[in-house]
Amino acid sequence: TGNVGMYLWSVTTKIGEEGAAGSITTKTIASPDDFGSPVERLGVSGGTAPFFKLEYKGEDIESKSPSFYIGKDLSRATDEIVFYETLLQMKKDGSVDTAINESMHDFTFDYAGVLSAKEIGQADDVPELELLCLRNLYDGVDKLRLLDIKMGQRTASANWQGKSRARAMKQQLLDGWTNSSAEGFRLE
Repeated sequence: TGNVGMYLWSVTTKIGEEGAAGSITTKTIASPDDFGSPVERLGVSGGTAPFFKLEYKGEDIESKSPSFYIGKDLSRATDEIVFYETLLQMKKDGSVDTAINESMHDFTFDYAGVLSAKEIGQADDVPELELLCLRNLYDGVDKLRLLDIKMGQRTASANWQGKSRARAMKQQLLDGWTNSSAEGFRLE
């Protein structure tokens, strides 16, 4: 038994859209000197974005272990970069002034920017990956239990983030069998 508190924040703009609240026009570049290269692809369970093992070598290595960050393929997480860049900008310009926004920052991943790196085993002519550098939840723990909250009455659409029409239809069936369609969210 217990309680789960939830804060929701919606960012609906994309990179390059100017003038809208929460919009960003650039992305923070993570220094390649702070990370080892090439990077190793990790196995994933669920989701569509591959993750990569990162070796952190930054100046603050005393407070952050080499496995402090994990890389998430930006080509499958283009909507997430707007969220993380907006949070980073709010921290930089001091606009984190409400209790909700301050609480929101306590529950988001540390974000170090976007790293360009080669994947282990890829040919030289293959372009570098662009990876979101996010806090690795597995860092420093033996076992990890996660609560995955799916938001929305529909949790998949064909052609979104590489999802096929067949996979989207299968997901829509699942949405109908769970509380997604009735409540607007479900837990996994």
